[in-house]
Amino acid sequence: MIVDQILTHKLEDAVTLITPAMAEEMLQGNTDNRKFSKRISEDYQRQMKLGRWRRSPEPLVITDQGRIISAQHRLNAVIETGLAQEFMVVLVKDEDFNEVFGIVDQGKTRTAADVLQTDRQLLTPLTFLLRVAGVKSVKAEDIEPLWFEEPGRLLNLFDQIKTKGKTWRSTGFRAAAIVAYLEGSVKINEILNVYERLNCMDMGFWPHLFGAYFKQINDSEKPLYANGRSVADERFCRALYTWRNYATHTRTIRITQKSLDEMDVTVKKLIAEYLPDEPDGTT
Repeated sequence: MIVDQILTHKLEDAVTLITPAMAEEMLQGNTDNRKFSKRISEDYQRQMKLGRWRRSPEPLVITDQGRIISAQHRLNAVIETGLAQEFMVVLVKDEDFNEVFGIVDQGKTRTAADVLQTDRQLLTPLTFLLRVAGVKSVKAEDIEPLWFEEPGRLLNLFDQIKTKGKTWRSTGFRAAAIVAYLEGSVKINEILNVYERLNCMDMGFWPHLFGAYFKQINDSEKPLYANGRSVADERFCRALYTWRNYATHTRTIRITQKSLDEMDVTVKKLIAEYLPDEPDGTT
């Protein structure tokens, strides 16, 4: 029985190497657990495949009769990836199942902002761009390469300018500025000059297209389409169009399906430069 192996074959500090075969046998005792989440398991699988999975002090918790209390998603990920992993393992008496089950997994999960020790709002444009690029569950490790390169630098410079109103500090608007900068449509000094004018001066001193953007975004009669994983998010796509064209003679913001398709390709290409090679081609 796997429980007996865990009891007699522990490594230092009660760590056990769980192989796919062991995980399969252990999951046979997964009869009274919470509803399985495919999304959580896929997230764990990705971290394992990328070599990011690290032994955590949060243990696998099972009873001495093999019933799973807290382990199903991690064990499933071991099976699906075929990669053995080391886990802390805690065994409790089977008679204590209900009592222990009621108290595990109640802690607050650390966010990327916690890990990177910064304001969550500063990171949301990067999270948005990563999701558009196909990263289903964004982790601190995904954000970090962008945060410590030019995208993060621009966000920190934005943060030094006192923002007037939510329009200019929105996720979509700042994400669009990052894309326009990375693709070379505008230089960083131009972005900061415009950003300061938008926040420190009256509308009459704004580039015309930003005035048009402001009116469209704040038109209460036309609800905006919002999507945290798509370039079709109107705060984003209209802002990117504006950043690209504000210095031209263009007076109207026009978004077509063709332009959205082009934006999608552009974002994925730019953000791919900051992403690791996915083992199976998925994110």
